[in-house]
Amino acid sequence: MTTLPINRVQFDAAKNTLIQLNPCLEAINSLAADNSLTDVDTKYLTDFQSWLSNHAADAKNIYDAGLLQYENRPQAMIRAAFALAENLRNEINLLDKASASLLARYVEKSEALAKQKFSPAEILKILPPPNQLTESNAELSATLQDKADRLWRFATDAPRFDASKISDIDLGGYLTAAEYQFSVKAA
Repeated sequence: MTTLPINRVQFDAAKNTLIQLNPCLEAINSLAADNSLTDVDTKYLTDFQSWLSNHAADAKNIYDAGLLQYENRPQAMIRAAFALAENLRNEINLLDKASASLLARYVEKSEALAKQKFSPAEILKILPPPNQLTESNAELSATLQDKADRLWRFATDAPRFDASKISDIDLGGYLTAAEYQFSVKAA
């Protein structure tokens, strides 16, 4: 009995098992068809063939269940997850560039004030460092990175596509109304 949902590790293991067992079963069938074996050898070969066929059947059930899951995957949700993850990555890049720009301007202005013979204490009074902005950008960037990573893990989680990984992320703007209602139910 196959337990659903099938995850990627189970699916790949079943696929590899079938790749390895099918040629072996074909070779055993060829041997079994050969009439040069004794009755005892034929019985051993038949027993082994039966045992191997059971393992192949179990792997085939898992493989077929994984294929069925993949065929019934929530395609709209997956597309929306990829799109949102890409937009989040772009937003993270913008935040990183903004922080780097703030720091570069701060250094440039501090050096200009130092050339005008202002003391470090006076420079701090005139031009406070942008720590608060860069720290909030870093925190927001980390939050967005977490969301993007979870969206990516969901969208690449073939054949399972576990919607619970992104149940707290709103995909509304990336789905049509019908797709959005379906995704809310799925999550």
